[in-house]
Amino acid sequence: HWSDITSSVDRADRWITELVRVSQVTQMTSEVVQPSAVNRACLQEMTPEMNRRGIRWTIAPGEAPGIQAHTAMLRQILISILANSTDAMPDGGDITVQWRIDGNNLKLQVIDNGTGIQDDIRNALFRPFFSTKSGGLGIGLALVKRMVEQWGGQVSLNRGPVGGTAVELTLPLA
Repeated sequence: HWSDITSSVDRADRWITELVRVSQVTQMTSEVVQPSAVNRACLQEMTPEMNRRGIRWTIAPGEAPGIQAHTAMLRQILISILANSTDAMPDGGDITVQWRIDGNNLKLQVIDNGTGIQDDIRNALFRPFFSTKSGGLGIGLALVKRMVEQWGGQVSLNRGPVGGTAVELTLPLA
């Protein structure tokens, strides 16, 4: 069927683009990034999709301090995390973006009250090409982990406070 072929090609195209991005990642120099501005831009970009699905979002007030990262890459990472959260809430729900300072790091959390992730799957999600989505290539979180670690940070997936999932990015302060 033509539409199946087209969607497979689109998927392969995204996959190749992602792989190229992963391979070029090592040459990317980090810069001082204002995370609150990036967060707001990503949430605004995702708002039409979230509205369609009955998802509300809130973002912590104030401006988080600058971090060592890469603006375009952090944007990709946040969009990817927000898209995952949105997918986990087919019947609507809430997404909260918050941050706190922990020593020399900024801990940035994206929390949803979606379906959550089983413990065994949670660890596998960081493996390249592992995906729970039909048609997903599962390169997302593996790339996120690689990027964040390259900036001297960490990424973790935990159970959210009221079910769902909390993705936490630990990023070095600038």
